[in-house]
Amino acid sequence: MVVLKINYTKHLPQAAKSVRYHAFRSREEPNHKLGAFDRRSDHADVRSFIASLDDPLTRGRKLRNGNLYQPAKMHRLMFSMRRKDFEACGFTSWKPVIREALESLEKQHGIKLEWIAAEHLTESNPHVHIDVKSVYTAPDGTRHRLRITNPMRIELKAAVEKIILRERRERDEERRQQREFNGALRDLTSTLLRGLRDAARADEREADGLPGGPPKRRPSKDRDDDDRGR
Repeated sequence: MVVLKINYTKHLPQAAKSVRYHAFRSREEPNHKLGAFDRRSDHADVRSFIASLDDPLTRGRKLRNGNLYQPAKMHRLMFSMRRKDFEACGFTSWKPVIREALESLEKQHGIKLEWIAAEHLTESNPHVHIDVKSVYTAPDGTRHRLRITNPMRIELKAAVEKIILRERRERDEERRQQREFNGALRDLTSTLLRGLRDAARADEREADGLPGGPPKRRPSKDRDDDDRGR
């Protein structure tokens, strides 16, 4: 249902270009907004995030053999779904899904990430790009290089799938309740209409003097006595 792709870049210019491309590339629809979001804002500061990537922990250094060692500067993730699956969950945006999934991963590992994301709600496969700085903060405030291991990748994908499954079940339950309500409303409407039709037929019978109408008026007793006296 959901596809996750992960890679990384070791070079700052390439990382900066990637972030800008994700945030400001043209969208498929005119109403699709440019820009990026993060854990707190729907209008993340792209320039500040790019500047933060130049970090002492991820700067290259020469090894003893003279080779240059370049650690990853940024991890690039992308979640994607087919349009029909996306809409089946009731989604209109990736933002709450990604925020919840990354927060879950942070709690699970006791870390704090620095990330920025941009969603591209294309017609065929709505997807979201997440750029994660390859440095995390531990609970004691120390900072360390971030390596997204295969177990972390599995955990993150599972977190997103859990959210998707939950939302889809809630959506299915809402639809079931709506169907039950509509069915009950149809039954009530049918009963009311049937009652109105029966009442209308009864009124017609009364107007025609047919059985079921009010009893016919009988002559008074005094008038019968007068007639006999005559």
